[in-house]
Amino acid sequence: MALPDLNNCEFFKKTTLFAGEKTEKAFIFKLKNDPQYTFLFNCPKCGAKNEFGSELNIKEVKENGKKKKYITFNCKKCAAEFMTEKFKVKKVGKGGQ
Repeated sequence: MALPDLNNCEFFKKTTLFAGEKTEKAFIFKLKNDPQYTFLFNCPKCGAKNEFGSELNIKEVKENGKKKKYITFNCKKCAAEFMTEKFKVKKVGKGGQ
C-alpha cells in the first residue's frame, strides 16, 4: 500500500477503523486526475488488505439533534461496514488564519 503525494490530492483523509478490540488505519484519497476515490486499509475484522477505487458513499445520521455526514465503505472480503465522519473543509483565503 503506497500513499500518494499530498500535492497531487484533491481529498485526503486518515482515520482509524475499529472491530472489537482490533484497530487499523484507513486512508481515503482522491487524486487530481482520477474520478474515483481510493480506499486503502487492512480490515480489522478479517485482516484482509483492501485497496480499491470507488465513489464516496455518504450516509446522513442524526446524533444529538444534529445531522452528521459519514463516509461508508466495506471490506471486499468479509463485507464488514465501516464509517468515518466527513468533515467540511474550509479554504483559507489570503490574509486568513
